[in-house]
Amino acid sequence: MSSSLTLSSIPQFDGSNYAIWSAGLKAYLAYLGIDDFITTSITSPTDPTELAKHEANAKKASSIVMLSIKSSLWHLFGSKEEPKDRFDILKAKYEKAGALTAFSYFQKLFNTKFSEGESMRTQLEELDRLRDEANTARITLSDQHFSFLILGALPPSYSTLFTTLLSTADLSKISPSDVSSRIIDEYTRQIADPTSVSAMHSSSSSSKHKTPRFEGNCNYCTKKGHKADVCRKKKADGKAKEKKTNTPSVLVMQSSSIVEVDNNAILASFYGLPDSKAWMLDSGCTKHMTPHRSKFIAYESISPLPIFLGDFNQTISYIGVGSVIGSTIVNGRPQKIELKNVLHAPDLPCRYFSVTTVLNKGFNVNFAHAEARIQHGDQTLGVGFRKGDHFWLKIETTPILDAKTPALPVDTWHQCLGHLNWTALSKVQGPQMVN
Repeated sequence: MSSSLTLSSIPQFDGSNYAIWSAGLKAYLAYLGIDDFITTSITSPTDPTELAKHEANAKKASSIVMLSIKSSLWHLFGSKEEPKDRFDILKAKYEKAGALTAFSYFQKLFNTKFSEGESMRTQLEELDRLRDEANTARITLSDQHFSFLILGALPPSYSTLFTTLLSTADLSKISPSDVSSRIIDEYTRQIADPTSVSAMHSSSSSSKHKTPRFEGNCNYCTKKGHKADVCRKKKADGKAKEKKTNTPSVLVMQSSSIVEVDNNAILASFYGLPDSKAWMLDSGCTKHMTPHRSKFIAYESISPLPIFLGDFNQTISYIGVGSVIGSTIVNGRPQKIELKNVLHAPDLPCRYFSVTTVLNKGFNVNFAHAEARIQHGDQTLGVGFRKGDHFWLKIETTPILDAKTPALPVDTWHQCLGHLNWTALSKVQGPQMVN
């Protein structure tokens, strides 16, 4: 029966990959039943038949050692013909250079960055192979650390998945296979969505050399090389004109999501909507957030804690936590809704409704083309509407102004005192303010 493994199964030794090469060589020779020829000194048998068999196996093992390395290294063997002698020469010269090899694998692992639009399955398999190779060089990563490494390699379009996984996963149980599965699912979703970064990147890559360059002049700017329908000047002029005549319904200020960091710090993405009663449905949020102190029914002031903006160069603070009660309209009738553990951050441009929070409590949020429904079993608790690229939920709040509510909202004092920083403002006490 012919062998199903070939010499190409062994990674070729190039002087820098001794650990992976030696492991592959030993496995291949063991498969052939002749691995003893490089690991032990074998006494030649005296029986002529056994001696002939022994010499044939020795030549085979010696040839495999030579053919599994680069020809530029053959000179190291000199006149040595025995397989063990050849193997020992390479072992003595390169095994102790493992620190350099280990560091090389370390760099490759931690410098890995996945590419937009390319198959995530293929890229994940390549990273998994690199981990296995690094393991032979004694660079060992736990499943938790390898899962973090995978997440760190994700391109920008996976930021929501990144923050959602880190904010909801049980760190003691997180596994590379689960993380990889979620990434592949997200890649499949993005490719199916023609507006996604991955789909557009994939499309542009596949058609990069198929569309010939337009050699005529633009009918709008008169420049050569493009048509009016793709003219940048025309698009820029159109946006400028639209900006003068229309008030935008959604103002995108940042592009990251909201997620807890070290229990106190918060990352945030900001969008604005003129409607004062609307909450943006954000699937990346881990907490409900609002800038309006007066809308809380219960409230606890805290020392200011940071919210990091998407670029990490700026922060704003949240200074309180509480509950908000209100009502939404479902089928023409009011439906009571209560939000707990809402963060109060006066500098937010609008309110944020955490989809992650309600999902964790057993609710369902179903998104359609023009609306989003928040449901618990057969009961609908709210119906959101679409505005631009985002969904919003109107909540008619019913605040209770009790003794714990300051006569003037703290955000009003913030403005009156020339936008005094929140740490200093929290230390100010008086009849009109409550710490």
